[in-house]
Amino acid sequence: MFDTELGNALDFLAQQHDINIVLDTAHLEALGIGSNTSVNASLKGISLQSAVNLVLSEFDLTFVVEYEVLPITSQERLDDMPITRGYDVSQLLGEDQDARAIVKMMQSIQMQRRQSREQLNRDFPIFAYNN
Repeated sequence: MFDTELGNALDFLAQQHDINIVLDTAHLEALGIGSNTSVNASLKGISLQSAVNLVLSEFDLTFVVEYEVLPITSQERLDDMPITRGYDVSQLLGEDQDARAIVKMMQSIQMQRRQSREQLNRDFPIFAYNN
């Protein structure tokens, strides 16, 4: 076990695993959590994911891999972030069909959910590709 600051613990993990870890500083400070907030954890002999989860669990924070960076934020903030997902729809298309028709249909469904207030926690940008 060790006592250190949150920023130092994350810097240590970033250096040990040669990755970029970035705190969502403005949002976390609004929650009363700064890079100098004290953390107590034992990080020897565990995976990066376990170490990050252990450090963040004390503050009810989370992370997501985005553009080869590990941003650290709250679950609430993460729920508000859009997630882009691509789907190969080539098997759903006939020879003369275009993927844009499926995208339009999916966007229409998303709009209907929003209007009927039965939407999920967040909307997803939608795009389709055809190999």
